[in-house]
Amino acid sequence: MPNTLQPLIRYRTIDHCLRRVGKRWSWEELAEACGEALRYYIRSDMPNPSRRTIMYDIDHMRHGKLGYYAPIVYDRGEKTYHYEDPEFSISNSPLNQEDMQELNQALTILKQFSGFRQVEGIENIITKLEHTMNLQAGNPRQVIQFDHPVNAPGQKWLDRLYESIYNQKPLQLSYQPFHYEEPMLVEVSPHLLKEYNNRWFLIAWNHAFGAISTYALDRIQDLAAGKTTFQAAPDFDPNRYFKDIIGVSIPEEGVRCTVRLAASAKQARYIQTKPLHPSQVLEAETATEVIFRFQLIPNYELESLILSFGKDLRVLEPRSLLDSVAERRGV
Repeated sequence: MPNTLQPLIRYRTIDHCLRRVGKRWSWEELAEACGEALRYYIRSDMPNPSRRTIMYDIDHMRHGKLGYYAPIVYDRGEKTYHYEDPEFSISNSPLNQEDMQELNQALTILKQFSGFRQVEGIENIITKLEHTMNLQAGNPRQVIQFDHPVNAPGQKWLDRLYESIYNQKPLQLSYQPFHYEEPMLVEVSPHLLKEYNNRWFLIAWNHAFGAISTYALDRIQDLAAGKTTFQAAPDFDPNRYFKDIIGVSIPEEGVRCTVRLAASAKQARYIQTKPLHPSQVLEAETATEVIFRFQLIPNYELESLILSFGKDLRVLEPRSLLDSVAERRGV
C-alpha cells in the first residue's frame, strides 16, 4: 500500500473514534488507535503517529483541506477531542457503491490508453475514495475493449508528448521517416496527439518549415527538450484542420473537391450505417450499386480506405483519385 494512503487511514480512524458518543479522546489515544490501524493495513512494526502528525490531521479535517469540514471540538480542560455534531462522519459522501462501480468502469476504459501516466493517477484517486468512504468497489468485470494494440511501438512517448503539449514546451525529435536510412533531428512545438487506425500521431509546428507537420509516434527514435521557444501555430483548430480529410495527412497542394464513390449494394449497407466521413451523402441508388458523394481533400488515407473495400468500392471522380487508386491496385 503506498505511503500516500497512510494519512487516509489516519483520517478514517480519527473519524471512527470521534463518532463514538460519550467518549472523548486525547491526542495520545487517537495516535494509539491510528497506530493500530496502520499496523493492520500496512506493516506490523509501524510506530504510533507523533503528536505533530495527529495535530496536522485534525487541522486538515477541520478546515476543508480534504473536501469536508469536520466539527472537531477541543476541550482545554480535559485536553480531549470530540465531534460537536454526533451525526457527522467523513463517510457521509454523495458517492455510493453504484457511483464507485461507475468510476471503476470509467477507469477500465481509460486503461486502454496505455502510455499515459495520468491513468495511474486516476487509479490512485479511486483507491483514495475507497478508503475515505469505506467502499469496496472491487475489480469490475470488463465489458468493453478497444481495438488498438497494447504497448504498440510509439506509445511510450505518449506521456512526455502530452506534458509538452499541455505545458507548451518545444521538443527536438529524432525522427526516422519511412525510406530514410538515418533519423533526422526536427525542432517542433507540439500541438495535438491524434489516434487513427490503431496508430498515434503528433501534430506539431515544424520550426524549420514554419508549418504544421504530422509525425507517427512509432517513427520517433528519441525525444529531447527543444532549444528554442514554443511557437503556436497561427489559428490552429484541430476540428477545422481535420474537417476535410480522412486520417491525419494533408497533401501540400491538397484542395477540397467532390469525391464520388460507387459501392456494391451489399457493401453500401455497411457504408450507410458507418459513414466514411461526415460529409457523406447518398446521391443515387440502383439494384446493384449505390453512389456516395463527399467533400474531401484526397490523400493517402482515403486511397487506402478505398482499397480496403476491394472491388466493392470504386472511384467515379475526381480523375486524379481514380488514377492514383488504380496505380496502387496495379491496374
